[in-house]
Parts: sequence; C-alpha cells; structure tokens
Amino acid sequence: MTRHRDGGVWELRFRAETVTPLFMAGAVPGGPEAELRAPSVRGALRFWFRAGMGAAGVTDAKELHRLEAALFGDTRRASRVRVAWLDPSRLVPRDAGEPLQVPADQGFLYLSCQALYRAHKGQVELNRGCYLHGGSFRLRLALLPGFPGAEALILASLWLLAHLGGLGARTRRGFGSLRLVPDDAATLEAARDAGLPFVPASDADMATHLSTGLEAAARIYGKCAGRRPPSGPPACPAGDPSWTSLHGARVLLCPDVFGCWQDALARAGGLLVSARRRANPDYSALKDFLQSPYPPPATVHRASFGLPMQFGYRSLMKAEEETLLQQFLGPHVANPAAEASRILSLGRSEAASELSRVARIGYQAAKDRLQRNEKTARRKYTARVQGPSDSTDRRASPLFFRVLRGTTAGYRLLAAFLPSQKLLPGKMRVFRESGLRQVPEPDPPFGAVEDFMDTLVARGWTAVV
Repeated sequence: MTRHRDGGVWELRFRAETVTPLFMAGAVPGGPEAELRAPSVRGALRFWFRAGMGAAGVTDAKELHRLEAALFGDTRRASRVRVAWLDPSRLVPRDAGEPLQVPADQGFLYLSCQALYRAHKGQVELNRGCYLHGGSFRLRLALLPGFPGAEALILASLWLLAHLGGLGARTRRGFGSLRLVPDDAATLEAARDAGLPFVPASDADMATHLSTGLEAAARIYGKCAGRRPPSGPPACPAGDPSWTSLHGARVLLCPDVFGCWQDALARAGGLLVSARRRANPDYSALKDFLQSPYPPPATVHRASFGLPMQFGYRSLMKAEEETLLQQFLGPHVANPAAEASRILSLGRSEAASELSRVARIGYQAAKDRLQRNEKTARRKYTARVQGPSDSTDRRASPLFFRVLRGTTAGYRLLAAFLPSQKLLPGKMRVFRESGLRQVPEPDPPFGAVEDFMDTLVARGWTAVV
C-alpha cells in the first residue's frame, strides 16, 4: 500500500470490472440514469464487515456497533475509511427505456423481478438506468490511522464484496457483480500478505481460490474480534448474530463454465423458479385457501426465500374468466359455455373482435369487458404473503447468487446461503380478496432454502464452505 508523505494515510487501489450490469442510481432511487456513488461503496463495505464480524463470534449488537463506528464512523465521529476516488470514465451507461440484448428468459426475468428489466413488444427493456457489463472503474480508498489492522479488515471486506456480494440493486440475485483487481504493486503485495487472492490462479482453481479467501477473511475478522470464529451448522439460535453474517453460511460453486453472464443468471433463475413455484405443501395449501371456505395454510415454507411473495393460479383464473364470460353471453347465445371457451382461446385482439360480433357490442366495450374479467379473476385467485405489519412487510432473502469471472473468458455461478435472525419471516400475513389471515413462520425457519442448497449439491455443485 502507498503511504502519503503527510503522514499516516494508507491507500488501496483497485480496478473494478462489471461482470453483470450494475444498477446504481443517484439521489432518486430507481432513477432513469445510472450514477456511481461513494456512499454505496461504503455501505457495501459496512455490510460485509458486519457479516465477517458475526462469523468471528461477535453476537452482541452493541459490541458490533462499537467496532463498526471506530472504523467507519457514526454520528459523533468521522469514518477512517474514505472513498478517495471513483473514476467511472470506462463504464458504459444505459438509461431506462433503452432496449438491451439480454435473454427474454423466464428465469432471467424472474431474478430481476422485472424491477430492472421488462419484456416489451418482443424485446427486453431497462426499467432503470445501469452500467453495462464489461466496463470498469477505478477505486481508491484512503485509510486514516488509529484502528489496528484496518488495512487487512478493509481488504477482507472488499474480498467478500467481490466474491459474495456486489453493488447496486438486486445484488442478492447476481446483478452488480464485480471483479476487483489490485491496481498497483503495493495493493497487490498487501493482499498477498493478508492471504486474500483477488484473482484466481486459473479457472479450474476457482473452488480452492474461494476457500482460501474465506479462510483468510475469517482469520482477519477473528483477530479483530479477539476470538476464534465459532463453528456449527447453519441455524439461528438465540446466541447467533441478529444481522446477516457468515456464521453458519453455505457457499456452493456450480460445476459448469458459462460462455456469458446472461447464461449464468438464466441458470440461477431457472433453478429458483423450479424451487419456488408449484412446490408443495405451499402450492396446494394456498390454492385451497383461495377457494373458500378452506382454512389458511399452517405456514408458508417458501417465505424462507424472502418476503413479500405472490402466488397466482392460472388454472383457477382461466376458469373464473370463462364463468364471468358465460354469464355475460347468456342472453346473447344458445351455448354460452362453448362460446366463452372458444373466445378465450383466441388472442387478445381477436377475442375482443369475436366478442364484439357475438354480443353485438362495440369493439372497445368488448375489449374492456375481457380486461375487467381478467382483473377480477386475477384478484380473486392471487394470494400475497407479507411480513407482520405494513412497516415490516419485507424480508430480504438469505440466498445470494453471484457471477464470477475467472482468468479467461468463462463465467462461474456461485450460490451462498447466509442465515440470520434478521431474515426470519416471523408472523406472516396471507392476503386474499376476502381478507387476510396470520400464520406462523416456517419451522425450521430456513428449511426451504436448505432443501434448495441440498438440491444444488445433488446436481454436482461444489461445497466451498
């Protein structure tokens, strides 16, 4: 690392390459233009510092706050970590509404939750501004003196950010993945001294590269905490950290090498779709619940993946649309059931034209009728699962996907499960058209995510930790 002549300030210099699109906006969240912001970088470093300290045995929130404030500052003291320079000149920005060459793949769009991308008129468009993959920016961090071991702690947090996390929106689903490369000899030497390899020796060595880095990070955080990191299965007893941490984490590496980042995320999304849709007992229990007078489900196991979530049943919606159209067609045709089924089998425009002809109403009136029936059916047979109150209706997912770039053109896919009390669903509200019901959290709390990780292992994914 480089020490300034005016005394005591260390610098870390990195080149950050965007492996997947980076969705980071300015003062307006989700804005149409991308903006690279220093507070977002500091926030990510804080997150991974907390995750590392939790794995080192720090379970008391007050103790964590004391350590975090001493390094990153708080309302009473300035941060010892400064983002001294961000050079975005080699990033490639795109604004909301611009078309992109990304797959209109169900799994890919499922990962973005259509908050980032949307399928529109046969192509995929951006819903918010981003920086495209393949760009780069330079990052320079200044570390002020006064916190023993700060250099190694920041290097460890940067390593975790680069290998398990990212920057911007939807980082838990693989977007904002970065490849950090030391940008000068001093930073490279400091990373080696800390035992933190930022670039794997070879693509075939990726699993060893990850294991080595995670073990080195654990030693660094353990030294700061003054204790040996705890061991144990992924669980959340009362003694575990109440924040997201690496204690009890499971990290798996996909055996396949992908030709592009899009294929890697499409694979991740496809696996997640398979795990979250039509999986019992949730699928059947909520389907019954929507058909009164069935009772609410005992719990919603897939809440382990995060909240809110929505369950929609196309078969019930289609049947309801047919029933509503039959009722409307009753006075106009001899066999309303057959006519309703025939009309709904057509495309939207053709269905409106046919309904207009059969019912002898205007085209716009027919179109409005079909849309109204569709909305009624969707509202009736959609269940929403949220947290216990409007202020706590969301729960972040404990499952992280990450796209890694090796030494060649290939891309690797990583999945990490970071259990935390903070992410437990707690009491949940299950909404349907006729009202809501409260149900308890799943038991075990992260059973569905554990099952998902076990499925990946059965598919040949390598356990890194």
